[in-house]
Parts: sequence; structure tokens; C-alpha cells
Amino acid sequence: MKEEDYKKLRNNYHPKNFGKDLEVVFIFESPPASGKCFYNTAGDKNENLYRDTMKCFSGRKFLTKTAGLNWFANDGYLIVDASYKPINELTNNDRQQIIFENRFNLMTDLENLSIDSNPYIIVVTKNVYDSIYQFLLSKNFNIINDYRFVNYNGNWQQTKFRKIIKEIFNKHHITKKIYDNYIC
Repeated sequence: MKEEDYKKLRNNYHPKNFGKDLEVVFIFESPPASGKCFYNTAGDKNENLYRDTMKCFSGRKFLTKTAGLNWFANDGYLIVDASYKPINELTNNDRQQIIFENRFNLMTDLENLSIDSNPYIIVVTKNVYDSIYQFLLSKNFNIINDYRFVNYNGNWQQTKFRKIIKEIFNKHHITKKIYDNYIC
């Protein structure tokens, strides 16, 4: 899938399309080499990132992926990738290099997405953090990681992810709930 195709899917679920403010942006590494995409409604609702994200932020299992993505957008969340070239099968050094080389494209993407607001931004994964955290801070983005990376919300890292997100949300007085388990 091309970068513009990924962005088109994502932009369908921008909170502004639902009459909501963009409140929190999560920057992940890239779409996976498998071709799966968080925002692709044709994908399986049991894809790891989608399932674990919905569990963490809504505490719910949605009947369809579209219903979950609608909820995510209505709550003011958006996921952005640091690179739209799948890099998950590359070495960490190669991943970091590609993310760093893409930093100005990411900056433009973030500016375009948050033109009407100043959303909180959370950088997820060590590779993304090491590659662009200081750069984004220097460009005055509202990064709230507090000088630490956030573990990926998958690969058995969900507990660490939720713990750090809870701490960040509490420190920055973000009143959104984080769920450890499904509530329905």
C-alpha cells in the first residue's frame, strides 16, 4: 500500500470528521510488512494493534472494526506512523535511520493534522523515540513522554504500555480512562 493510501484510511478517522477535537496523537513506527493497517476496516478486528488499543482505551470489544475506529476518533485519538514504509522486519539501526530520514515528512504530517489544535503527542517504541523525540521537541510539538519511550502496545508489552500511558495521562491531567481488561 502506498503512503497516501495509508493516510487516506487514517484521515477518514480524524476526530474533526466526527465534530471532535484532536486531543492525543500516538506516533508508532510504521505499518507492518504484513500489509495490515490499524485504520483498514477490511482488516481483522483481532489484529494485535487494533485489539490491544481498543482494550486499553475503551475497555470494549467492538462488533466491527469500523465501530471501534469511530469510537477511537470520537474520543479524540489518532495514530500516526513515523514512516509509511514498512520497517518492522529491518534491524533497529535501519529502522531508526529510516525514521530519522522521514522526520520532516512526519513534521509536515503532524502540522497538517493538528492545524486547528495543539494535541498531546506520545511517541511509542524505543526506535521512534530514539530517532525523533528530540527533533519533535525542538520543533515545539506538544510531546508529553516526559523523556522516556513508551513500549509498543503489543508483543506482550501491553501491561507496560498501559502503566506508562496512565502515568503520562495523570501527570498531564488527561482525564481519559485506561482499561486493564475488557469491561464488556
